[in-house]
Amino acid sequence: MAPAGLPNHPAGRLFPGYRGRYLCFASSETLDGLRVVRIAHFIRPNHGTLNCIASFPGFALSAALTATFMRPFDAFIGTPPPLLGPFAAWWKTRLPRRPFVLEVRDLWPESGIATVHGDAGSASMQALAGAARFLYRHADRIVTVTPTMRDFLTEHHGVPAGKIDVIMAGVDAEAFKPAPAS
Repeated sequence: MAPAGLPNHPAGRLFPGYRGRYLCFASSETLDGLRVVRIAHFIRPNHGTLNCIASFPGFALSAALTATFMRPFDAFIGTPPPLLGPFAAWWKTRLPRRPFVLEVRDLWPESGIATVHGDAGSASMQALAGAARFLYRHADRIVTVTPTMRDFLTEHHGVPAGKIDVIMAGVDAEAFKPAPAS
C-alpha cells in the first residue's frame, strides 16, 4: 500500500475519474496489484515557486495524517519530490519502530537551488537544506540512483557510505528496437 496524491500533474487539474474523490480525505484503488491510497491535498500547477510552496507542505501533512491510520508494514519508503513528502514515511516509522528508507533521485537542497534559481542563502533554501539534512540523518537506509550521488551525500552531507545503496535505473534495450522501415 502506498499513499499518493490525486493525479493532476503537471497542469494542476484532476484527471478524469478522480474529480469525485477530492472531497474524500482518502480513497484507495489497486494498480498493478498494489493498493494505492489517494489522499486529498492542495492541488496547484507544477510550475513556479509559489505553487510549490503552497502545495508541498499540505501534501506532506495530509500524507502523514493518512499514514497515521494505516496498518503497520515491514518498512516505509519515502521518495521525493516533493522533498517534504518523505516526512510522512518517516512519521509512520516511529510507532511501531520500522525501518525508514529514503529514495534519493534528486539531491536536496542542491536541485532546488539549480531548478528554481534559488539563492542558497535564502530562507526557503535554508529551510529545504534543513529538511534534507533531517531526512538524510533519520533514514535507516538511503537508496540513490548513481554512485556519484552516493559520493556527494557522503562528502557534502556527511552521510555514512555504509548507509547508502546504489540501485541504478535501467531499461531493457531489447524492448525498444526500432520498427523495420516500411
